[in-house]
Amino acid sequence: MNGTLNPFEKNNYLSQTRKIRKLAVEAMNLYSIHPVEIKFIGHTDNTTYRVTSSNNKKYLLRIHRQSDFDSNGALQEELEWLQFLSKKKFFNVPKPVVSKNNRVIETAVTVEVGSRHVCLFEWIDGHFIDTSVTEKKMFKLGELLANLQTHISPKKIKHRISLDAEGLVGSNPKFGSIDSLTGITTRQQKIITQGRQFVLAKLLKFQKKFPNRLGLIHGDLHFGNILSLKNGELSAIDFDDCGFGFHAYDLVMPIISLQSALGERRKQHMQRYLTAFFNGYKSIKSWDNDDDEVLVHLRIARGMLMLGWINSQPNNPRLSKILMPRVVSMLKSLKRNYQIT
Repeated sequence: MNGTLNPFEKNNYLSQTRKIRKLAVEAMNLYSIHPVEIKFIGHTDNTTYRVTSSNNKKYLLRIHRQSDFDSNGALQEELEWLQFLSKKKFFNVPKPVVSKNNRVIETAVTVEVGSRHVCLFEWIDGHFIDTSVTEKKMFKLGELLANLQTHISPKKIKHRISLDAEGLVGSNPKFGSIDSLTGITTRQQKIITQGRQFVLAKLLKFQKKFPNRLGLIHGDLHFGNILSLKNGELSAIDFDDCGFGFHAYDLVMPIISLQSALGERRKQHMQRYLTAFFNGYKSIKSWDNDDDEVLVHLRIARGMLMLGWINSQPNNPRLSKILMPRVVSMLKSLKRNYQIT
């Protein structure tokens, strides 16, 4: 993912967002929709916009990064899963919209940005659950997560990212290596590499013993990807990181998000909310002590994945600023959990 930066990637954040907006306008010409507003949402790996049409319908436009993660085959498998889930009445997921060419994946081009894959989805109205988290919602979230893992796309996954042991913390992980992080000391790097190897050994042992506890997962179910709907149900959005991985890995981000949402003021409620979350999950799928144990390692693996991803994004100025704080946090975590110093 590091590679040579193209001219677009050499621009600062504001310049990138200005230039890619022109591509968003071009992209909408590929659909039988007449936009009256294209509102910027965010720009990290992908760039997203909320599009409002002339008949007041809303859509999500996603402009994809240039990477192997977003190959045509990988995107097709994500969208096939979403199409499969959208046909099940108990799932509220973003439904892909077909273009004028009857495609769910299109290509838009501008001189300043180049060629990018684009996808359009029906908009889901709701609010993020971090502002109103309750035990009931945590139970429903556990149910939703387990249901997603038991309703996988009938087609075999060949192109999506791998979130197994090697994909998360191997020597060449999918989101970027952490064995040569930018701007850290030799001692810090040694500790982080040693920690990665320790976590890798633990995860390899688990997946060899329990191969059926891996499968197609969402991969990034933090509270910013979970909507609470008017009918009281929850919706999972942004399946961009879905792939083959540990079922337990899907529980990591909701737990981290819960801790952040509660903060210091309400942290005494953490265990009640966690119990509700796990009870919801266990009402659909089994969970035992082995899962509890691997969850600790997967939480650290998630932190390592984020380090690798941030380090591999020199083209995004906002991300590069948070690398060192993440390094410090990881060093503390390795000392606390594994006594690696």
